[in-house]
Amino acid sequence: MGILFAEGATRNQKIGISIVICVSLLVILGIFNGTLVNNSVLKVAAIVTAFLSIVCVPLTIRPVLHMYAHEYAGRPIKRWRMYLGFTLMVLIFLYIATARGIPIILNYILSSPGEIIVTIRSKDSDYKTKHCRAGGINVVEFNLFLNSEICGFQREHWEVFKPGDQLTLLGRKSPFGFSYQRYSLDVR
Repeated sequence: MGILFAEGATRNQKIGISIVICVSLLVILGIFNGTLVNNSVLKVAAIVTAFLSIVCVPLTIRPVLHMYAHEYAGRPIKRWRMYLGFTLMVLIFLYIATARGIPIILNYILSSPGEIIVTIRSKDSDYKTKHCRAGGINVVEFNLFLNSEICGFQREHWEVFKPGDQLTLLGRKSPFGFSYQRYSLDVR
């Protein structure tokens, strides 16, 4: 275990590092995975994040305060800026891990083949963007933070799409979300 934990690490330190690694992996999955999470799941996850943050923010800020206490001695404004920035970072990480990461894993475990019909709200201004390497659209049915864009459309199909069109997506469906694999061109 010398790879993950320093020699002489306490049990609490090992638990803390394990939790940070798990949350980090869930955040990476939540940001870079294209699975659409149901809005109702996202709303519940926001409430769960609020309760988790009540526990996690003090537990994570306390060691940081002790580590950098000498640097911020006599500079209360910088100290409060650090508290605020660190708190926001913890909240965003927790939200992405609980609202996107966990439902995506559960979707992969519990999903079965399915299809959904979505309504196009808008499409990206360019075919290739920073977030979508190939034809991105935003849909009405999934409209919360990090959860509204679908990528991967062929250029000739993407150029025909306009707001209000309905599109059939084929993929894996569960109560937690929908993992889009391909689309049907029967634009309605």
